[in-house]
Amino acid sequence: MLGVYDGHGKHGHDCASFVKKKLPSIVGKYVRQARVKKYQTVLKKQGKAQVKLFDPLEWPYLDAAEYKACCEKAFLECNDSLRNTDVVGSIRVGGVRELSRNLSLKLFYLH
Repeated sequence: MLGVYDGHGKHGHDCASFVKKKLPSIVGKYVRQARVKKYQTVLKKQGKAQVKLFDPLEWPYLDAAEYKACCEKAFLECNDSLRNTDVVGSIRVGGVRELSRNLSLKLFYLH
């Protein structure tokens, strides 16, 4: 995963720093959840007991669409977290709305 955190405006560097610190772990959380869920589905289809759910070596990989969904959820969570911190506390409410409108998630898949 490659991220470019480019902040603009008076508090842009603070916002970029926040996202740099928080987004990767949030993405990881959603990827883990999706892989466990996918593994549970595989086990259920095979009629097997749900054992070793917490063994990442057994979890199936996600496809591009599943990874994209995880990244989108993570981006929204990170954006909400950013709005609820002191990082943007000094930005007026309209600025936070503008920040939300201007932030966008671009996903590129390299094969």
